[in-house]
Amino acid sequence: MDWLSYSLHSNKLRFSFFLTRMEDWHTKPLEYVGDTITQYIDARRYLTIKRLDFSPCAWLNFGLSEATVFGGEDYVLQLYHFNPVVFVQAYQYNWDDDVNFFLGFDTKIFLNNCAFYCALLIDDFQLEHDSNEEPHHWGVNIGAEIADIAGIRNSFWALEYTAVSRYTYCHFVPYQRYQYRGTSIGSPYGPDYDEIFTRFTYHVMKTIDLFAQISYLRKGEGHVSTLWTIPEYPREPGTHFPQGNILSGIVQRSIDSGIGARYFFQDRMAAELYVGFLNIDNTANISGAREKSMVIKLQIDVFSL
Repeated sequence: MDWLSYSLHSNKLRFSFFLTRMEDWHTKPLEYVGDTITQYIDARRYLTIKRLDFSPCAWLNFGLSEATVFGGEDYVLQLYHFNPVVFVQAYQYNWDDDVNFFLGFDTKIFLNNCAFYCALLIDDFQLEHDSNEEPHHWGVNIGAEIADIAGIRNSFWALEYTAVSRYTYCHFVPYQRYQYRGTSIGSPYGPDYDEIFTRFTYHVMKTIDLFAQISYLRKGEGHVSTLWTIPEYPREPGTHFPQGNILSGIVQRSIDSGIGARYFFQDRMAAELYVGFLNIDNTANISGAREKSMVIKLQIDVFSL
């Protein structure tokens, strides 16, 4: 992506801002199960992220962020969109201009050789009973990192759990989905999954890391491009969201384990080689389908030019 970003900071506060133009879509203005819409529009699409970090002391950080996918036919940016302080949600309510926004809350705690972190993503939260039984749309992430574990010098262990509900990243306005060129934005697996991941890393020397990792992923049938379940604008009485807000339908289960090495080229580049084994049950959410394969990955990261 090409983007505009800037930040303002003091000793304890930091405001961060990010804005990018995404690809245009030729699409329906609304899209849901059973729609009979024949109208199509050429929608301009944008993604903006605003974030506030507060660090009252060296070992503690609180974060508040808002991410928004918005746009429409012949959409024109305004100065309001470049304000790092005011939430785009306020724009939606005051000008009746629909957007798909997220709120994120996260915390990091650093204690000696340990770090703990957690995050809550709120896509939509039903403050009152919903007559169409729309569930909460959310994501959670919690993890821990420990250095020199079990007295092993230069070692590093990480453990993390992530879960995302069924309709997070989705939307009844197609061009407001968290998707860019067919790829989910925010989570590589999109919605409707949970995963537990752990990695053990040993720092052989300043330029070389060796590591071993394993992950267990459960993925439901929900995807970022899944059609909205019920009509919107207006909603129809008697239509309901289906049961099961996470891990819906036939659940794909995957175990990915392997070893690798990472080499750092000074402070500018790194190359990583990973060799692993992937075992999938109910592949592509098809009952009984199984897949086993070797995984070989070579990745090169550029930190600065």
